[in-house]
Amino acid sequence: MKTDPTIVKTVRQEALIAYADCVETARDGHTRESIEETMSRRNLNWKASHAIGTEEAVDIMKEVCPFGYNDFEAEVLGDLPDDCRVFLAREDSVCVYVLRGKNEFPGMMANEKDLIKEDKAHGKKGEYRFWWD
Repeated sequence: MKTDPTIVKTVRQEALIAYADCVETARDGHTRESIEETMSRRNLNWKASHAIGTEEAVDIMKEVCPFGYNDFEAEVLGDLPDDCRVFLAREDSVCVYVLRGKNEFPGMMANEKDLIKEDKAHGKKGEYRFWWD
């Protein structure tokens, strides 16, 4: 499911700030000072302002976490059904909120019972929180 390009651009910009330390660490020629500066700009408590499609989520997370982050690899979001919508987030570590479509979660995601929990705090049926430590 494609997302309006303006929304994707907004979420990309938000993610670049939230994960500024990861982006800088991946950049050739980074220095200790540049990493310290980006650590002061990063946002460890962020949830995107808009949900996006799974394909766009993979692309953005590959850009902001090109080497992965803890146990997270961006490609795992590609395992979600195409009719899901994703709110990218950062809650200290990588986090995403998935708005489930009509399809069930497939393979790997469905087997990670400890990662899939309906998020009662938001009171939305069918919204699941995935967090990687």
